Amino acid sequence: PDDEPAPPAFWEAPNEDIELDTGVQLRRTALLLEGRAGMHVDGLAPSPGGTIGVGLRVPVLDAEQARLLSVGLGLDGAYLNGEARVTQAGAVVGVSRFTHAFVALTADARLRLLAVGDTAEIYAGLGGGVLLGRATLSGYRGDVDAGTRGFLGAASAGVTMGTAGHRPFLEVRGWAGALASPLVRAGAGEAPGGGSGFFALAAVVGYRFEFLGQASAAR
Repeated sequence: PDDEPAPPAFWEAPNEDIELDTGVQLRRTALLLEGRAGMHVDGLAPSPGGTIGVGLRVPVLDAEQARLLSVGLGLDGAYLNGEARVTQAGAVVGVSRFTHAFVALTADARLRLLAVGDTAEIYAGLGGGVLLGRATLSGYRGDVDAGTRGFLGAASAGVTMGTAGHRPFLEVRGWAGALASPLVRAGAGEAPGGGSGFFALAAVVGYRFEFLGQASAAR
């Protein structure tokens, strides 16, 4: 009969695909912001000094492995000063105060090596960057200062503590490379002039802010 009700819409197209929501919502780390401070020692300055830095990191894997591998940028600064022996032709000719202030911009990839439940993670990173600074030699034939610049390889290892969202961490950072400056050799205890190899080691404590997002994963 003409007044028979129409069948439901899905009977009209039985072959159409019907999408089902079979995913689950996961909380994943979308962005990491770090602040750090500690002690810095290197082969150029005669005494250790302080360092402070910030970092920005982005995970590169999927939601379930978001903290397994990340890439990031770091900006660190340090100030060091102390007395240095000035030598010439193998003989000590005086004692001067050597200071070096610099900033280093680095990029690295970081891999999580071990997770201890949800409360701790051990990680290591590898990368490189550039250093720009200013060195001053005082007391040896007056005051002399000059810029410092160079390229560095960077490595780090550390441990984070706490649950996702806000995590304190401890980290050891190492740099190795070459600097170009008229005062680099002077600060290392040699006569001014030329460049030199450069290595540094820093121990820092910091705090990491993890900004979390939503991601879907199939069941």
